Amino acid sequence: MSPRHRKLLPWIALCVIYVVWGSTYMAIRIVVREVPPMAAASLRFMAAGLVMAAIAARVDRGQARPTRRRVFGQRSRLATSARTCHTAAADRTHAESA
Repeated sequence: MSPRHRKLLPWIALCVIYVVWGSTYMAIRIVVREVPPMAAASLRFMAAGLVMAAIAARVDRGQARPTRRRVFGQRSRLATSARTCHTAAADRTHAESA
């Protein structure tokens, strides 16, 4: 990279941050007016997950991918533990209110 390009890099980075940050505030303003809170949260986490998955796929190109059985097995264990925690919390709430 030439010295001229190296001097431009910080300014380009600042411009990217400026545009991304500004668009985030604009998106928040639109979403708060137009979309229900849970839908907005789901869209936000879905977008973040897709970006993270794309970055992970790009970075780990040489690594072996997990099988469907392994992925769905981990998901089912997580869902079971979440269900158990929810049930325990619900039981405690009902016991305290009785």
